Amino acid sequence: MIRRPPRSTLSSSSAASDVYKRQGMSGEALLAVSARLIGADISPESLEVARSKEIYSETHVANLDLALPMEAACFDGVACVGVMSYVERFDQFLGEVIRVLKPGGLFVATHRKELWDENKRDCRAQAELLVESHQWEMVCVGEPEPYMPENPDPIESAKQIRLLVFRKASPSPSP
Repeated sequence: MIRRPPRSTLSSSSAASDVYKRQGMSGEALLAVSARLIGADISPESLEVARSKEIYSETHVANLDLALPMEAACFDGVACVGVMSYVERFDQFLGEVIRVLKPGGLFVATHRKELWDENKRDCRAQAELLVESHQWEMVCVGEPEPYMPENPDPIESAKQIRLLVFRKASPSPSP
C-alpha cells in the first residue's frame, strides 16, 4: 500500500464535486485543482456556510444513500472527506459516484480505519466489486493515520482513517 496517491489528473479546467463537504472545509483545497466546484451536503445549514465562502459554483442538498442530483459523467473528480462513516448503503453511494464521474475520473475519500478494515456496512466489499467488474481501479488504500489528533476527547483523538483513491475505468477501445 502506498501512503499518498500519485499526482491528480485534475486540471484548471476540471469540474469536481465535494460531497458532504461539511461547510466547505475540503472545498478550499479542491479549488486549487478545479475550475468549477460543486458541493453537496445533507444539511442546508452547512450548505449556507459553504456558500458564504464563495468557492462553489453550485450547491445541492443530497443524501448519500440516495441518487445524487447531478448528471451522469459530469465530474473529473469526487471528494468525500470525513463523512463516509454516515453512509448506510455503499452499493447505492459508490454506484452513484461511478455514475457521476467521467471516464478516468478520480474518487478520493477518507474512511475510518476500523469501518473499512472490518467491512462495516459492506463498504470495502462494494468498492472491491467495482474493481472486479472493471468499473474502476484501486489507486490507493492508504496506511492508517490520525483522524482528529487535536480533539481533546481521547476516544475521538484515537480514531484513525484511511485515504482511499479509485479511478473510473475508461471505455475499452473498439477493435
